[in-house]
Amino acid sequence: MKQFEVSKSLLEGENQFPINIELGKQYLNKSLKNKCIESIIYTVKLLIKENIIQQDLNKAKRILHNNHHIIDSRLFVLKGKISKKRKEIF
Repeated sequence: MKQFEVSKSLLEGENQFPINIELGKQYLNKSLKNKCIESIIYTVKLLIKENIIQQDLNKAKRILHNNHHIIDSRLFVLKGKISKKRKEIF
């Protein structure tokens, strides 16, 4: 969880951290590898929005698919947002 908090602080310039996108992405990737649910949700949101990192709906969908075993309603909402952006029919 600490890796996620550091990554978010670096990406958004919070908690007296300077904005450092590359370092923030490195911490976020480490947190993803540890299956931190908050980092999974945050990363997918970033990949959908395209405000801090480049939009990549395929990568967002792949992250959700790789974590399909996690039961969390927020993941289902994110799947719906990806489908809507891609104009997919359920």
